[in-house]
Amino acid sequence: MFRTNAAYDRFYEGKKLVGTISNQLRQIVLNAYSFLAVHEDPELAENLHRNYDINTPAQVQRLRERIKRWVGILYGMTRQKLRESRVGFLPHSTLGAVRYTSQTWFFDETRPRLIDQFTPREIVHFSRILASARHKKRGCKVKFKTSAHGDYMDGTIDRVNERKSEVGGQQYYDYDVRAATGPGRTVEIFPGVPVGWIHPVLSSKDTQESADSRVIIASQKVMDLTQRLCAHLFFGKSFAEAVTRNMQDLLDATSSCQRIVDTPLPFLYSHMLSLLLFVFVYSTPFMFSFPTDDGGGDERGECSRLGWLPSILLVLGYYGIEQIAVLIENPFNYEDIDHDLEAFGRRVEEESAAITLQTNNGSVNELSVASFWELQADGTTHAVRKQFTAGSKELKRLISTGQLDPSELAKIDQDEDGEIDAEEIESYLIATGRSPSSGKRAAGGAEAGIVPGGDFFSAMFGGGCSDVNASTA
Repeated sequence: MFRTNAAYDRFYEGKKLVGTISNQLRQIVLNAYSFLAVHEDPELAENLHRNYDINTPAQVQRLRERIKRWVGILYGMTRQKLRESRVGFLPHSTLGAVRYTSQTWFFDETRPRLIDQFTPREIVHFSRILASARHKKRGCKVKFKTSAHGDYMDGTIDRVNERKSEVGGQQYYDYDVRAATGPGRTVEIFPGVPVGWIHPVLSSKDTQESADSRVIIASQKVMDLTQRLCAHLFFGKSFAEAVTRNMQDLLDATSSCQRIVDTPLPFLYSHMLSLLLFVFVYSTPFMFSFPTDDGGGDERGECSRLGWLPSILLVLGYYGIEQIAVLIENPFNYEDIDHDLEAFGRRVEEESAAITLQTNNGSVNELSVASFWELQADGTTHAVRKQFTAGSKELKRLISTGQLDPSELAKIDQDEDGEIDAEEIESYLIATGRSPSSGKRAAGGAEAGIVPGGDFFSAMFGGGCSDVNASTA
């Protein structure tokens, strides 16, 4: 039971830590889109003496989009560090027997796919992590080719050649590679293999190190983009501090997840538990076979016939509990009982997309409620900014049927509390010579050329006014 309790603590802690990672990533995107840029409030920019040029809106938009993209990449790198770098790609995927290496990591088919978020140049850059000089020295296992269109072969570096170009005298390296070729596997040395035609074959330890390095580099990229965005924000210092806290909590949670992965139950302890469990379970049937008293053979025989049932239950129960503990000790695998890291990734992507869609980035690419009232005003600079109570069926019905115009909402809100209730609507209709069931339109609205209520609902809800009419009929 101690092992089961310890395994469940690891399982539960892993769930909390993955939730912390996804929450911090979402918070970074939320901060990037929520902190006000200088071009989004010209009056405040003038009061604070902040200047900006015509390119600022496009720069801010581009930086925010890049932060959102790299947040998704950072989660993918973290997921690969915890799972794919240890156990490989998703089982039964189209990759088949392709191993996870520093050259195949971007083929990962777990959604959202990393290959859909990277540019080709970034893939090359991340694939060359750890492909430094220490992995291209004598004795290092490599894959190489001898011509531009040749096939890659397995070999080991026999010698590193330092050379200088004839034009300009620039220093460069090529390699003599030893490989076994031909039907007899004759060892042959291929001299002067260029650096672009040779790739190190990393061990499992090196592969894990490269996955760790990709997480750090992606984190640094997010921090770099947030620092660049700070220059265009009113409160850039507060934004930088908030993102720094988010990144610190994220990396702490990632390290804690890695601790769960790298710290299994000690082998000696596990071995001793298994031995004691074996002795206890398989000695129990002998206990049930003994007679309960000094009586005759019938009672003893009956006891022998019934002893198999509790013995089987003990075996199933104890070994079943032990197997559950083994499965949940490391919750970052592909078993059904393990945490669904793909679902967390999709949630981060969907929430980031929702933040982007619901945020007005200073460009007129979507209509918020306030901006729609400005478009529906009668041309004056005084826009109607009263809160539209979306849950009021009566207000929806009156506007969609033409009994009220959006321009009249400011007059209906008599107590100026920003909300319109049923009593205010009824009082206004009676004061203007209409009743809730009259169906007459306001003459002033028609003369001012206000867009009818049906067009209002078509613009706001994508042509959903017919559904509103049907629901209120």
